[in-house]
Amino acid sequence: MRSPWHHEPRKFLTEQQAAKLFLERGGVCSQCGRKLMPADDWIVEHALALENGGTNDWSNLTLTCAWCKPKKDAHDHATAGHGRRMAAKHIISKSMRKKSALSKKPGTKFNWAAGRYERQEDES
Repeated sequence: MRSPWHHEPRKFLTEQQAAKLFLERGGVCSQCGRKLMPADDWIVEHALALENGGTNDWSNLTLTCAWCKPKKDAHDHATAGHGRRMAAKHIISKSMRKKSALSKKPGTKFNWAAGRYERQEDES
């Protein structure tokens, strides 16, 4: 994995490769252990998601049933987001991080008409 923001491009399997994987993995969902039928809705997925440092290697491919896919995807995206936040916090210097356009700086007041913070003038 080069960085938390870049990962290996996804490679897709042919129908024959997916059928071979189904037979090799015993037709069982890697998440819930449910026995899948070839006609069921099942998906070939990466055991360790690409965005979390996984590869397209055959050993990293698993079967997931349609019921478990949303939960696995949510967990993978949350893990990747956490990795990106930690990298931003510990690798990228504070001065180089993207700042919110609405960040309030000392001595400024939000000008609603202009839609930004502007230097506050003294009222004395």
